Amino acid sequence: MKKISGLLVAFILMFFTLTAYAATPADHDGVISHNGVKMFPVRTVATLLKTNLQWNQHEKSAVMIIEGKTVKFKAGEKWASVDNQNVTMDHPVYIKNGRIYISEAALKDIWNIEIEYVDGRANLKIVVEKDIVDAAVAAGDFGTLVAVVQAAGLVDTLKGDGPFTVFAPTDKAFEKLPKGTVESLLKPENKDALVDILTYHVVAEGLLASDVVKMEKIKMLNGDFADIEIKGGKAMIDGATITMTDIVASNGVIHVIDAVMLPERFIEIVFLRLLIMWCLYFIEALFFDMW
Repeated sequence: MKKISGLLVAFILMFFTLTAYAATPADHDGVISHNGVKMFPVRTVATLLKTNLQWNQHEKSAVMIIEGKTVKFKAGEKWASVDNQNVTMDHPVYIKNGRIYISEAALKDIWNIEIEYVDGRANLKIVVEKDIVDAAVAAGDFGTLVAVVQAAGLVDTLKGDGPFTVFAPTDKAFEKLPKGTVESLLKPENKDALVDILTYHVVAEGLLASDVVKMEKIKMLNGDFADIEIKGGKAMIDGATITMTDIVASNGVIHVIDAVMLPERFIEIVFLRLLIMWCLYFIEALFFDMW
């Protein structure tokens, strides 16, 4: 059953410094030195961090998304475009034998990726300092979500070790709900319903986008199952489109959605509210015409 709008989700997790970790052999996976600078093959980095690398052969450029940042860089250039803003790198992007390389310093500056060398092996790790709640606040598009999570008393719960996956509705997603829905859910007497709706946006495990698209259903934190499907090349969860993926936090990962999801038992309530609003509007219009 597909859910339409609903409430934004128990988004948000904890203030914990987590380190996502992956290892790769230094020389065997193509780490090279160019003009005295250690360079890492971008495709290897993308594989280890479970993200896609889009290579444009004509432009000799690449695009990669990590931690919600879209980064584009071009062979021979000493700058990268990070979310459409240019960032200067310490060393130009380098191509050798058909492989594109980026410097160690650039990996740290752009994505906060650190490299450690142990017994001749290069270990890559992303140092994540923001928990899910802080990541949501920093993003700036989840003010309503953060407010309802606080009202539901879920902040401490979601600041646990995790990992969690949060399908987070934006402020615009909340605006799609019938007028007065959020205000009603924020009332103390409706706290249980609010908790139920919010935890319907949370999964008690860490799921990257590559994991989500392989699933047909996901068990949410409230015990219900949400349907996953692909429509027009876009991943959807219970009717909400996933518009951004793999925002990594210290205790989980965030995927952004364009609608609030409602457990099935709440759909009738929302439709009833819409019906009442329509009836009141009709009566008001009729009364106005009579006068």
